[in-house]
Amino acid sequence: MTIDIVNPGSAPQEDTPRADFPATGALAATPRGKPRGTTGPTTDAGKAIVARNATRHAIFAAHLVDGVETAADWDSHHAGILDSLAPHTPLELDLADRVALLLWRLRRVTRYEAQAISSHVAQAEADAAVKLDEELSDTRPPYDEFERFRYLTADAAALRAAHQDLVRAVAALDSLPSLKDGVTIPEETVFPMLRAVARAAHHADGGDRFQDVCRLALATAQEWTRPRLVRAFDSFATPGPNKPAIQDLIGRAHRVARRELEYAAGLVARLDAAAGTLRRARILPPAKPLDRVMKYEAHLSRLLLATLHELEALQRRRQGDPTPLARLSVSTDSESALPWLRSET
Repeated sequence: MTIDIVNPGSAPQEDTPRADFPATGALAATPRGKPRGTTGPTTDAGKAIVARNATRHAIFAAHLVDGVETAADWDSHHAGILDSLAPHTPLELDLADRVALLLWRLRRVTRYEAQAISSHVAQAEADAAVKLDEELSDTRPPYDEFERFRYLTADAAALRAAHQDLVRAVAALDSLPSLKDGVTIPEETVFPMLRAVARAAHHADGGDRFQDVCRLALATAQEWTRPRLVRAFDSFATPGPNKPAIQDLIGRAHRVARRELEYAAGLVARLDAAAGTLRRARILPPAKPLDRVMKYEAHLSRLLLATLHELEALQRRRQGDPTPLARLSVSTDSESALPWLRSET
């Protein structure tokens, strides 16, 4: 009989019972044969075990972690352990249940350890970016042509985005002279060029002037072409007698974008190298999670070993083998096994 843990109010349903195991010793006198067409155990011990299935299922289901563990996974694990340990009596079944639960909890330790490592490794790039920003702040002049990168190096995602934007801008400006006037230019190519020209004209690439030019260009047509793009470039030039020719502005934007791309590529290479070094150094959990893993795993392992010893002793006693009360079990704790862990912060 199984209790539905998803719908607790639903009526219990009959399980397909596990096959009864051959009995020995005191249980050998009970009937073993089953009439054709019947199911379920015929021994008193087997019937007692099956009668407790629904209660045991509900008890263990309450120990599952929502969103991480499922009843189906537990049932498969539990059935496999019982098949391996072959309990014959209610007491043996209780011990086998405990073995299954302890092994299940040890799986959680492994999962926790993997998650601790993954989280530590995932933080490597952010930590490397902060370190790179600190190194650059000590060496570069306060103002230079790469000043805008001063606000990007501490943010790995922003630095990578700026680098990719420059890659697109340089590639698009390289091909702009050979582009035919009637060809539609995709926006993912247009906006990197617009940002490059805006910076060359000393406008912020996300400032009001940039936004106004883009808004006006988008309002007058639905597609970007070379003539329309050149007109948008010209809108960035400062009006007056010293207004640069459009080709000069585009050329300056091209040169600046190339220098910025070279500088940004160097920063990304340094970021990749530093992040890679940190990732390789973080293949073990940090000190505190590692200490927690070792202590909890040692605790569960001791309980598991003691439970297996007790189950083995019961099974041997049932089979008529001698089972001395005094049994030696040697174990140690994580701190005495690894004294270096105590000094690590």
